[in-house]
Amino acid sequence: RRAQARQDIALLETYATEEDIAAARRAALTSRQAMIERSKKRLETFAEERKRLDDEVEFYVNRKVPDKLEQAIEANESLVQAEHRLIAEMEADMARINKRFDAEAERYRQLVSAGAKPLVRTSDGATR
Repeated sequence: RRAQARQDIALLETYATEEDIAAARRAALTSRQAMIERSKKRLETFAEERKRLDDEVEFYVNRKVPDKLEQAIEANESLVQAEHRLIAEMEADMARINKRFDAEAERYRQLVSAGAKPLVRTSDGATR
């Protein structure tokens, strides 16, 4: 009960309006989305590199592919897998962020509709 009261006070001290909650959500999601976009660009680069490697492998029909080429293909596959893992992690993180902010917005609405007023801190630390 006390823990919930502390969380409610923190919520009302943190956000003056529901728009503040939405803005905080957008800020939290923006960095994750940027990471996903960078990973997708790297995946495009890796796909281009893989095509080049596959084209090179075609020269070795009926012959052993050089170790260096096989290692380059394995490294490319490893990098692609790592980027897919990163994207999956960022998407899961975004889902957690959305869930958290959904819960905060819902609780904020409950508190405000019950008559609670947001506690806006002044520069000297006092509330008004």
